[in-house]
Amino acid sequence: MCDTLLIARGSTTKNPSETEPFFRCVGHSTQPQSYAVVTLRNGHVQDRAIFGASERSAVEQLVSEARKANMTVIMNKSPTNRSPLLKLRGVDACESAPMEAIMGRKDDKDEAGVLNRMHEHLRHAIGDARFGSSSTSAQRANEERRFRGAFEAEPEGYRSSYETTKNGKFTQTLVGLQHPQRGLCAVLSKHTDIKDPAWDQRLARAYRGLQAVRSAVEKGADKDTCDTVLAQYLDRDKDAMFGGSICHTGWAPIESTPIYGAVDRYSYVRPMVMIADAKAPNAERAFVTISPVFVDGSRYAGSAPVAPPAAPPAAPPAAPPVAPPVAPPVAPPAANAYAGARKETITEEEAVSMLF
Repeated sequence: MCDTLLIARGSTTKNPSETEPFFRCVGHSTQPQSYAVVTLRNGHVQDRAIFGASERSAVEQLVSEARKANMTVIMNKSPTNRSPLLKLRGVDACESAPMEAIMGRKDDKDEAGVLNRMHEHLRHAIGDARFGSSSTSAQRANEERRFRGAFEAEPEGYRSSYETTKNGKFTQTLVGLQHPQRGLCAVLSKHTDIKDPAWDQRLARAYRGLQAVRSAVEKGADKDTCDTVLAQYLDRDKDAMFGGSICHTGWAPIESTPIYGAVDRYSYVRPMVMIADAKAPNAERAFVTISPVFVDGSRYAGSAPVAPPAAPPAAPPAAPPVAPPVAPPVAPPAANAYAGARKETITEEEAVSMLF
């Protein structure tokens, strides 16, 4: 007999690409304005069903029957994105769903596999040296059409996202994919047309640092260690770093559940950073991210400390702003290591304005 009823309320938005991430996670669906209803026994899924907003009374009836059968009823009580949740009677009487535990764990091998393939597609797309270097609005529009068309033609029919931000120092391009049935998301950054030598070096430090962070996560580093590893690649006199170095990802480019302490096994972790010029932190900012890493059981090492990279005898030469996906981390110079990151929250609106 089932002992738990889990309700994931979707959002009120009619756009499938903006459905509530927790609903997508629980329901394995991007159907807008819907409820996901899952029955569990001893923590194992027994049944999963999707109900449209017009079927609200049926969902409420299921909740009533579950209570009469002394089942535990849990439900999401707050949204994880900007859209309000669908209404449902009896929300206050239900237990709050452990969204952190449910969304953070990608223990379904298929979920990690889908995310890995999506990021591989994006790496291939932005790996072309010409990608993101269009100089006119017409050229960028053509590039966007080609990018979107290529993925819409895939058998999966991915939803795609392409956003370019151009300023006097560099051009930032954020590209993303969303699986149309599962709702899983992937996003990567690329920086081109860098006119300022200081920003050229700053972005190179950030990309190298994120490669080191990715390696640290694979070895079992905790959140604070990852922040320290990244900070040692930055120059405290030249670089301002906002927020932390890693986040949960998969059901949203930046999932709302923060990482504290050790990285849990079966997490899908995105190395990322928001950086700016330390002397002008409120001017241009760059959001830098590389391919995430899946912390599966075979590689999990708890919160084992990861030693920072050793200083080389001479400062390494400047690297291109986009590090190759498999490039080994380059040791940073020992002097001026950035030791204190600015602990400001990165909002989804600031980091990825093209949110899925």
